[in-house]
Amino acid sequence: MSQNINKRLNISLSILLLTAFGISGLAQGQGQSQGNGQGGMGMGGNQPQDMQTIHALFGDHQKISRTVKNIANGLEAVTESDDPKVQALIKEHTWAMKVRLKNHQPIRQWDPLFAALFQHADKIKLEVTNTAKGVKVLETSTDPYVVKLIQSHAASISEHVKEGMSSMHKRHELPDAAPKAEAKFLGKGDGVMTCPVTGEPVDKNISAEINGRTVYFCCANCRDTVVKNPELYLKPNSAEVTMNVLKLQTEIGAGKDKQVELLFEGAQRKIQQITLRNRAVLAAHKAAEPITIQCIAGKGVIRISEKGETIELRPGVLLTLEPNVMHEVEALPAVSILLTRFTEK
Repeated sequence: MSQNINKRLNISLSILLLTAFGISGLAQGQGQSQGNGQGGMGMGGNQPQDMQTIHALFGDHQKISRTVKNIANGLEAVTESDDPKVQALIKEHTWAMKVRLKNHQPIRQWDPLFAALFQHADKIKLEVTNTAKGVKVLETSTDPYVVKLIQSHAASISEHVKEGMSSMHKRHELPDAAPKAEAKFLGKGDGVMTCPVTGEPVDKNISAEINGRTVYFCCANCRDTVVKNPELYLKPNSAEVTMNVLKLQTEIGAGKDKQVELLFEGAQRKIQQITLRNRAVLAAHKAAEPITIQCIAGKGVIRISEKGETIELRPGVLLTLEPNVMHEVEALPAVSILLTRFTEK
C-alpha cells in the first residue's frame, strides 16, 4: 500500500510542476521516481506550499542544462542536471507532460503559445527517452505551422532555464505574429497583501525594506527578484500606492548608542526612527525643512538653542519645528523618537 501511496504522491507533484514549466522537461526538486507516463492528472490547489515548490524550481534553474536542435519536422531536446534530485524531477515532469498533452489537459492558458500548443495536440508526436541525467525528447509534427509552435515552445523553455524566476510570468506570442510592445513593469501585487511578483498571498515572515517601505512576498525567491530590480515590480511613488504600513520599535532594547532607521521616504516626506542610548546626544543642528518630533519610548530632552528652552521627551509628546531652528536631543538615559521631515520634490 505504501508503494501505491508514494506513487500517487509523486504523480501529483509532477502535475503541479506543469503549471510552471513546459513539455521539454524543465524541473527540479525532491522527486525520486523515474516516471513512466502513467497516473492520474489532477492539478491540485494553488496552496502556499505548492507555490513554494514551483518557485524553488525556477530559483535553482542554474542546476539545469539544456540543448535544443531544430530539425525539419520538429526538434530534439536534451534536458539534464548533475543533481540527482533535479534529474528525478526532470523525468517525472516530462513523462507527466506527455500524458497531459495526450489527454488535452492544458496549462498556462493565458499564454498564447501554450494555448495554441494544446489546441493542436492531436498533430504532435512526443517521444521521451530517459538519459542518465535527465531526458531526451523528440517532438515532431507533419503540420508546418505546428512545427513552428513546438520549436517556439522549446525556445520558451530554454528561456526559463536561462532566466529562472524573472521569466515565470512572461507572455509568448504565436509564431509569425506581429510583435507587441512588452510593458516594462511586471508587478502583480501590492507587496502588502499580495506578492509583487506572483500576485499570490504574502508570507508576513518574508519581507524587505525597499524604497522606504516594508514589502512582503510569498517566498524568498520573489523577495530576491524584487530586491535586484525593484523598479520592475514596485511603484512606490505612484498614485496607486495610497498607504504604507510602517513598523515602529516601541521598546528600547540593546543596541548602538545612536541608531537611525529609515521607515519611509516619499515625494513629500521622510520618516525616521532615531534611538539614543546611554545618555547619547544629537549635537546641536538644524533642518532645512519643517519637521515633527514624536517620542515613542524612553525619556529625554530637546533643547531649543535660540530660545534657551528645554522640553521633556516622554511617550506621547509631539512637537513641531519650523525650518532652520537650532536644537539638540539628549537621552535620559535612553529615548526613541519619530522624526518626520516634510519636503517638496
